[in-house]
Amino acid sequence: MEPRSETAMLWDGLKHNLLAGTRLALFLPVRALDFRISIGQYVALVFASLAFWLAGGMLRAGFPGTVDFGALTVALAEIPLLLGACLVAARLFREAQLAVAFAVLLVATDPVFEVVGVAVQAATRLDAIELDAGAVYWAFVAWGFAVLTRTLYVLTGWRGRPSVLAFGLYPLEQTRERDASLRGLVRLAEAGNAVLIFPQGTHSRLEQEHADDPTVRFRPGVAHLAAALDAAVVPFGLAGTERVMPPFLEEYRGSVIAGVPVSLKRRPLAIAFGQPLTLEPGEEPHAFAARLQDVCYALARQAEQALAQRMATRRP
Repeated sequence: MEPRSETAMLWDGLKHNLLAGTRLALFLPVRALDFRISIGQYVALVFASLAFWLAGGMLRAGFPGTVDFGALTVALAEIPLLLGACLVAARLFREAQLAVAFAVLLVATDPVFEVVGVAVQAATRLDAIELDAGAVYWAFVAWGFAVLTRTLYVLTGWRGRPSVLAFGLYPLEQTRERDASLRGLVRLAEAGNAVLIFPQGTHSRLEQEHADDPTVRFRPGVAHLAAALDAAVVPFGLAGTERVMPPFLEEYRGSVIAGVPVSLKRRPLAIAFGQPLTLEPGEEPHAFAARLQDVCYALARQAEQALAQRMATRRP
């Protein structure tokens, strides 16, 4: 299958975010995982919101109309204010990664407010309805606060680790409350969510994997989870992710926003999948984890070779 272009992926993500933002603003069912969270998507949503704002202005004033530079300045000034508010919210929840998530979800609802505003004004002009201007203003303010409140709930659920809901991440406890943590992950899987696990339980360097460093060996939790779900485990190996988002911040030389390394440059990645593995009768969890590790690390070497070949063909 041919790799999708960066533009196609950006457009697809924008459509997902606009649809999810509409459902968020209209209080229809929506999940945090329905959104595509990234800096690039935030920028695309800002431009989309400005386009809706300009279109709404033309519909109100007539085509071609004129540009109200005062209103445009206010609209542009809202961008850093929103980002600042999102950074503050992320700090309050002690999850720096939430800053981008808050920004994406809130901006994704902007077009809905613009469309409803234009519709209300058009209905008023046509004498279809009679509305008090002050009441309409305060209704929009109340709606905005309600959407903000729902955004907080969708991303954080009011409790637990916010990143669980914001990015679909589940912090599996390795020491205290490990059994309860595993049961929670089982419930997520039984609810129909696909579970992607990095069984090392920590970030690792390539040289550690190559040297069979004990600190990055697979943990037995993956075997316990597979047994609890009576499910097969599909092994895979990745290559190239360390260049896009290094696991250790001190090794990253690019931009860092709210403690999160951010790369706006597209880089090639490679992934290799293996045949599903299942627990053998009587197989101990540590033995299964070791068997899975051997397969996954072998697949990672395959992915590294595929990536190296691709990079070699791209060089002049």
